[in-house]
Amino acid sequence: MASVHPEQKPAQEAPFKFSLDDWSLFRRFLILGVEGASYSAKASSLRGENATALRRLLAAGRGEEVVAELLAVSAGGRCAKQDTVVFALALTAVHGDTAAKRAAYGAVPIICSIPTTLFMFIGFVEAAGTGSGWGRGMRRAVQEWYAQKKPRQLAYTCTKYKERLGWSHRDALRLCHLNVTKHKKASPGLALVCRYLVKGKEGLKSTSIDTPGKSDTPAEVTDMELSDVQQSDTMQQSDPMKQSDTMQQ
Repeated sequence: MASVHPEQKPAQEAPFKFSLDDWSLFRRFLILGVEGASYSAKASSLRGENATALRRLLAAGRGEEVVAELLAVSAGGRCAKQDTVVFALALTAVHGDTAAKRAAYGAVPIICSIPTTLFMFIGFVEAAGTGSGWGRGMRRAVQEWYAQKKPRQLAYTCTKYKERLGWSHRDALRLCHLNVTKHKKASPGLALVCRYLVKGKEGLKSTSIDTPGKSDTPAEVTDMELSDVQQSDTMQQSDPMKQSDTMQQ
């Protein structure tokens, strides 16, 4: 059987098919989760071999374009699941060139807007990486995720999503080495929430994460923000509707 179009190529699932370039295959992977022509509603695990087109794009030095596309797809809600976007972001952060890695880590607070996707990104990077420990780019990306949020927003978000996918905020904060007293966006409220996430209620006694025994939060600010943290945590634990919503995400 002969091809009816010069751009058609032989295929296993059909006599002939149109071939797609790597960019089109990459977009198909982001939106559907597969590179092939067949889509299944059954969940499939995300692995490196499922994103061969992305690897070729990264090898060709197009990592910054990849990150720009990830931001556009994520912001536009064009993907079936956010998992593929986070997975592609992690691969870019691990296998991209220097510029691509910088762009990927910079996009983490935007694409991974909630703790679930942040922990997903961390897990994908850990699985795709070959070294041990977190590099400077990874630590800075996670630091910025926490530091860019307002204290009350951070308290609400992090008490709603305490643990996901085997990761907790305590793990992330300890590994990223966030110094809440020296960060450029440091504030008494941020320091208080981070201490609570790392040490629980014991951390609300105005004790710094990095300098044990040293108080860095004024008592009047502690009293004001402390009630917000405790109230947010209590609401998440006592409201069955919010617990149900949390379990579904």
